[in-house]
Amino acid sequence: MEAAKAVPQKYERIEADAQNNALHRMNWAQAARGLTKASCPFDYAGPLTETMLLGIVALRTSQGRRIQFDGVTGRVTNATDANQFLQREYRAGWVL
Repeated sequence: MEAAKAVPQKYERIEADAQNNALHRMNWAQAARGLTKASCPFDYAGPLTETMLLGIVALRTSQGRRIQFDGVTGRVTNATDANQFLQREYRAGWVL
């Protein structure tokens, strides 16, 4: 814990209100209006989320097997069976 405290913070932390609720939604709304910087910018959160989800794809495909992901095409190149986990089947009436 002490070592973690010594690491410099790159992003400002969101304060909590009187009920100890973090004010993330307010930060997001103010950032959308250009009034402040988002505490969770997409240029950081997007790649982090993609990495985490690809780890789950690797686990679901076969534990111990390395997958190679082509970020440009959005496909796994060395294990075609992994690509089934990169899409979803939408219910009728809900499509992108």
